[in-house]
Amino acid sequence: MIPLFSDLSDEEKRIVDVLHSVDGWPIDFGKDAEFLRRMAEIYPELDLYEEAVAFATWMGEHSQKKSIKHRARFRNWLKKADEIRRERNGRRPGRNSSHRDPETEGHGEAVELRRDW
Repeated sequence: MIPLFSDLSDEEKRIVDVLHSVDGWPIDFGKDAEFLRRMAEIYPELDLYEEAVAFATWMGEHSQKKSIKHRARFRNWLKKADEIRRERNGRRPGRNSSHRDPETEGHGEAVELRRDW
């Protein structure tokens, strides 16, 4: 039996919704369900939802000059995220955050609170 959207867990639905928002992602609930379950087994320390959001944001900002295999690219994204997490030796972010560190990776800036207002 091919899984339908209604057959997915709530967490899988959230992730699938994000991934399907990526331009060109081939929508196939059966493949996506199996793919996400395998990724959760391979990368149990990663928050797949947060990584999907970061991936979708990155993909939205970068135009694709050639056709790509979206699931393979997302798997590579997760592989890199896990490598970064391991390199940080226990300094991994909380469950609800991405592996990326905006201040040290050039995606944000430190903010000082002004108390004299």
